[in-house]
Amino acid sequence: MQIFIDDQPVEPAPQLDGSIEESVRQLQRDVCGDGRIVVALRCNGEEVQPEKLAEELQKPVVSLNKLELFTGLPGHLVGDAMSHAAEMLSALDQQYPEAATLLTEGKTNEGMNLLAACIQVWQQVHDAVGKSIDMLELDAESITVQDVSIVDAMERPKDVLVQLRNALQSGDFVLVADLLQYELKDVTELWHAVVSTIRREATRRIGNAGDGEHAGHDGIGEPGNGNA
Repeated sequence: MQIFIDDQPVEPAPQLDGSIEESVRQLQRDVCGDGRIVVALRCNGEEVQPEKLAEELQKPVVSLNKLELFTGLPGHLVGDAMSHAAEMLSALDQQYPEAATLLTEGKTNEGMNLLAACIQVWQQVHDAVGKSIDMLELDAESITVQDVSIVDAMERPKDVLVQLRNALQSGDFVLVADLLQYELKDVTELWHAVVSTIRREATRRIGNAGDGEHAGHDGIGEPGNGNA
């Protein structure tokens, strides 16, 4: 079987057996080096799409003629993910007032659709932050932003979302608009601070010659991305 890592052939190719997932982890550990993390793969020349990843990884590696891995360093991966997270949070600042206006004007369907999209962004950013913390092996309990730990900061939206749900159930769209324009805006600013803190740490790792030595993450995939 041919094996490539970042378009470079691995010679001599190591003996692989078991599932594709087991083989990928073996190559990441023994061949990739420098703490690099596998972020994508091709099997027999075909890129594995996120929705097919779990199924593909369970297949026997002996079924392949060619396995290609693509890797990145934790600092770079996290830095990119946090930059994207910051962009998504900035977009929310524009969407809150729009959703509030739609709801108070009685355009309930449009307002609810936009609100649902906002909540989906919250979840995506939350997932990206969690994966980034794991990838950099940060102690989220001890790192503080605006006088609260990152762990507490990431839990802040829950209270507001509960209030938002109750207001929606009671049809109090004036309260919904206030929550969107004030309460959630404050939480978004807090999350911006969290994202900036993690991005600064990622940048520090990039500039550190020992970047790879800090990465104990052995998972497949980058933060905020469903790719391998």
